[in-house]
Amino acid sequence: MIHNGAASGATVATAATATSTATSKNSGSNNEGDYQLVQHEVLCSMTNTYEVLEFLGRGTFGQVVKCWKRGTNEIVAIKILKNHPSYARQGQIEVKYYP
Repeated sequence: MIHNGAASGATVATAATATSTATSKNSGSNNEGDYQLVQHEVLCSMTNTYEVLEFLGRGTFGQVVKCWKRGTNEIVAIKILKNHPSYARQGQIEVKYYP
């Protein structure tokens, strides 16, 4: 899930499935299912790319990072869910209610 206008606290959200194009040895998943992010790593959706700027927080379902939407001046927050089936279902619920 990508929350637009994260810096200003806006609640508008758009759904995206992000995949990483990073080749760093530090990216990947750990034993708890958290994706290990690397600063300046590039996350890709079907239509956009996002550069990871900084880590914002971690919770039960995953973590949130501040990103720059490439090709624009937009700063967004991206929620990255843990690699677990029940968390994927929760993510789909969030996408449904926060279009």
